[in-house]
Amino acid sequence: MNANATFSHYRQPYLITKSEAATQTHGIYYPSAKEIDILIAQNKQLQADREFKERRPILTAISPGKGYWRQQMDHICAHLKAYAVNRPDFRSLIGNKQKIQIEF
Repeated sequence: MNANATFSHYRQPYLITKSEAATQTHGIYYPSAKEIDILIAQNKQLQADREFKERRPILTAISPGKGYWRQQMDHICAHLKAYAVNRPDFRSLIGNKQKIQIEF
């Protein structure tokens, strides 16, 4: 005889169908106020770092000079980018697949 079987008034067994309904509470995480403050501080720090990395130097008419060739190249590139912003014909010439040979 089945463990779920019970007898009716006439001594005939019938099965009881059980159904259970529940909500999931395992795995739901509620952080504390301290943890939320830490996450907010970390997010602000990451955002400040990202803004610092994305910051571009002010474009001046005078190059830095003094033998700093990397800064010179950055200065030249910044001027080329500023020139190309509103000039689609210049952008199309730069974007052309042809190779340009620079002779010194």
